[in-house]
Amino acid sequence: MGNLVRPYTILFLVVAFVCAVQTFLNIAIGVYLSEVFPLHLRGFGIGVSIIALWVTNRVLSL
Repeated sequence: MGNLVRPYTILFLVVAFVCAVQTFLNIAIGVYLSEVFPLHLRGFGIGVSIIALWVTNRVLSL
């Protein structure tokens, strides 16, 4: 019986995690990045930060 419930539990937890990250964390990061860099470096700073976040997310997902 436990083997039938386990995949659905894992699926629910993964979906809940993705929803939480997309709802709360990414919004906060976007607002923070738009405010932390000076205006003349904002585009470059946000670009480098987003690439670093993507690389980190990729490494963690592996």
